Amino acid sequence: MTDETAFFTCDGDLFVPTALARSPWSGTAITGLAVSGLLMRAFETERPDAMHLARFTVDFLGEVPNAPLRLRHTWDKRGGRLSFSSATLSSEDGRVGARASAMWLRDAETPAADFAQDYPRWQDIEAVPFWRGPALHGFGETRPVEGRIGLPGRGIVWVKPRFSVIAGQVASPLCQAAILSDMGNGIGTPVDGREYSFANTDIGLHLYREPVGEWLMIDSQGASGGRGDAVTHTTFADERGVYARGWQTLFVAPYPAGQPSHFEE
Repeated sequence: MTDETAFFTCDGDLFVPTALARSPWSGTAITGLAVSGLLMRAFETERPDAMHLARFTVDFLGEVPNAPLRLRHTWDKRGGRLSFSSATLSSEDGRVGARASAMWLRDAETPAADFAQDYPRWQDIEAVPFWRGPALHGFGETRPVEGRIGLPGRGIVWVKPRFSVIAGQVASPLCQAAILSDMGNGIGTPVDGREYSFANTDIGLHLYREPVGEWLMIDSQGASGGRGDAVTHTTFADERGVYARGWQTLFVAPYPAGQPSHFEE
């Protein structure tokens, strides 16, 4: 992958955001897609033997600056059956912009039980543009099943991502899952994105297995109690079926006067 299709380049122990990492909500911050992908990379680098990732969470403590960043990983508990680790992403001055946690469970052969799903195959869906405006522009090929990005209601779309986390490195299945885990709020938007911003303050992802194949599906719905926040719940699938479920908490606010929406035609 080149710099044009990656969120970061490396400069020693620093990760330098590329133009693709720029946040759609702020010119001084990077997108949650890049943040979640890089934090997942920290966990994968320290992956324990004979264990699999069962849960991945991210808390955004504020803007993650569009500037060189440091990644730090620590073990909270290491065990034979259950392990926990944490990772933080901070600016050069030490300010932490995001923190993540990972729960690892021991590998074992147990009965499999898949969630029933009746999603159409990506091969049966027309390839048409789904992204619009600067948000997620050029992220990858899409085959929409239902909904439209930034508009209220349920959204279902097959995606063939074309970005990697680090220039020169192919994104792993877990990193792809982490990147997509930040996309639910734009696909299953609970408010009209032409009038309100809805940046997420966290990410939660429960994995039944790692995704397989180039085409991945996102099925997201949002809800709000009208108090300035909202929640999205998302199902993630591949050609074999559902591989994970996720959630996000959203900070909902009207756009300031004169500020254009990120989802205008």
